[in-house]
Amino acid sequence: MSSTRQNTPSGGGIGPSEAGFDPSTVPVYPVVRIRLEPEPGAVDGTARGLVDGTVVAVSSDLADVRAQLIREVARKAALRPGRAIRAKGEDLSGAVWEMVVTDDGQTYDATALRSPRKTGRPRRAVLIAAAGLALTVAVALVAVVLILQRPAPSETAAPAPPAPVATELPVAGPAGWSRVATWSAPVEGNGPNPTSQVAADGLRVFAPGKDSVSAYSAATGARLWSAGIDGTAQTGPAVTRVNGAPAVVAASSSEIQAWDPATGRSLLTAKLPSSSARVRVTPTGPMVTDDNGGQHVLVVQGQNLVARVLPSGATPLFPTADGALMAAAAPGQLWRITSDSVAGNPIPVQAPAGMTFSAVAGATERAVVLAYAPPGAPSGTVVLRAFPSSGGDALWTSTPVPQAQAATGATSALVPAAPSGHWGVYGTSIVDLDLGKTASLPNGWQTSVVGDEVAFGTVDGVAVAATPAGLTPASKQALAAGASGTAATVPGTPGAVWGTAAYLVARDGTAEHLYAVPAAGVPATSTGGR
Repeated sequence: MSSTRQNTPSGGGIGPSEAGFDPSTVPVYPVVRIRLEPEPGAVDGTARGLVDGTVVAVSSDLADVRAQLIREVARKAALRPGRAIRAKGEDLSGAVWEMVVTDDGQTYDATALRSPRKTGRPRRAVLIAAAGLALTVAVALVAVVLILQRPAPSETAAPAPPAPVATELPVAGPAGWSRVATWSAPVEGNGPNPTSQVAADGLRVFAPGKDSVSAYSAATGARLWSAGIDGTAQTGPAVTRVNGAPAVVAASSSEIQAWDPATGRSLLTAKLPSSSARVRVTPTGPMVTDDNGGQHVLVVQGQNLVARVLPSGATPLFPTADGALMAAAAPGQLWRITSDSVAGNPIPVQAPAGMTFSAVAGATERAVVLAYAPPGAPSGTVVLRAFPSSGGDALWTSTPVPQAQAATGATSALVPAAPSGHWGVYGTSIVDLDLGKTASLPNGWQTSVVGDEVAFGTVDGVAVAATPAGLTPASKQALAAGASGTAATVPGTPGAVWGTAAYLVARDGTAEHLYAVPAAGVPATSTGGR
């Protein structure tokens, strides 16, 4: 009843079959059910064993059924870096008990582990079966938690594991994406809730830790570099540009920093002007605004933050590579601002005939998207119109769409755009930013991240995905089936995406880990290194 041991977990530590293994260190979430029951219609005492509702064994030999059940549980344990999993069993009489199962099929009685005063080694569990019609068996709900040691922030790279280790997600991931991550890596949490802000550039994935930002290989999860920050990251890390060069930016409550994505070399370290300063990262660079309504926006120029005056009522859009600030305001005007005292003359843009300016919808480096209220349209409906960032004739005008609501503290409902700038999401509408075509998303859609090929969000507590054409078929099926209890309470919504690979941070027991999640059916080697 043993299984072949697979790769050693990247986090190191003592494996289940090694001396010193303590089953009480295996946390109790998540949980999978295993069960033994009579085979329907059988009169010879044939039984079947189920794991998570799936039949894995049918036989009149109860010992064989039990052995196959444990093998299946051990296979699940082998997917966990801790190589051990909790199980809860129920027999035909309704009796329930708990156990810990390791990847080599060893079982431990876990009932006694409920008591925090228990200090002795738990005794081995004994699977019970009665002959004939009195069928009994140890059957289990299986819960697994990663047992990885968390590295302290460091300016040097940690040793890379020889190969990525497949890891089962501890949360309900997006519909249509694998429940087994290509790899996982431990990150230092910032508090009781998992960190969601991660970023990716195809070769690397960036995640915050406690007083640090680290880069990981998108192919293997190996930590490439780590750099300290002054306090906990409040913004980022985010992939952007600084002075026109690729950069990773993060900000604490007191300072903003930028690093070279490949090497971790510092590109910028600057103090924020006040505790009310707020950092927003755009694809072309970071901007620093004041939550108290100040008229200046700070952008990067060289090694410094420089002020640009904001016209009254205007919305800052993005900085340019040479340190200018693009802004927009009613009744439909753009600015390119290079001074801390004079905004200069606005660049007028033409509204659609008969329509009035409503709000700034969003911007990419190539285009600014404004929202207009069409006459006679239902309340809460707008038409989007895009203009070149330098001003001029409209690039396109959309059909009417539901108006997006600005997030709390935001100055406008900004379009989360793909890194390429070719498409984005405005409220519950997908927008082709080249042609202006739109597609609808379900009511209640909340955007998490938009990539070049796929966007992730949540609807009624279910993590779902969409492409430029609309909601994916798997997501439609998940919403039609309704949110499961697990999905509603612990959704695993990605914080970054590159190609079809999704990256998220989730809590597994007492630790947080970064997971690389491929689309279902996509080979593991396709999740990174593009």
